[in-house]
Amino acid sequence: MSREKKKALIDIILLAVGAIVFYAATLAALQGLRLVAPDVYASYTETLAAGGYDRVTLSLPWIVSLFVAPVAEELVFRELLFSRVLCGIARIPYFPSNILQAVVFAAFHMNPVQCAYALVFGIVCGAIYKRHEAHYPVAFCIFFHLCVNLCNLAQLLPFF
Repeated sequence: MSREKKKALIDIILLAVGAIVFYAATLAALQGLRLVAPDVYASYTETLAAGGYDRVTLSLPWIVSLFVAPVAEELVFRELLFSRVLCGIARIPYFPSNILQAVVFAAFHMNPVQCAYALVFGIVCGAIYKRHEAHYPVAFCIFFHLCVNLCNLAQLLPFF
């Protein structure tokens, strides 16, 4: 196996582990929110339940969340907005471009609680994109996004 392939494989493993850590930190923050602002937390869980995200089913919301969203959102926010528009056409340096694309990504999620963790998620994905700039960076972002969404689904399984 070539050095590049070994590096990519290690990065994929680290991304999967990183997704689990990111998700665990998000759950911890949500539990803190539940204690500090129970009304905001209740509104958040009601919004998720209304969208069908409170139970594991092979429903359209879960299919979209697991497969369509990671691909579509990473192509739009990281590949198009971040790489092509902000860094490419506008020639804005990496750091402000990363923050800006993350803010737009967070705003896209509309729910205040989701906006908070989507902002951090967007910054992380921008860093992942930058790290893998030479070799299919959006594929690494899609993989990370899919892993985080998969953790969300796993949390709803009966054995958790």
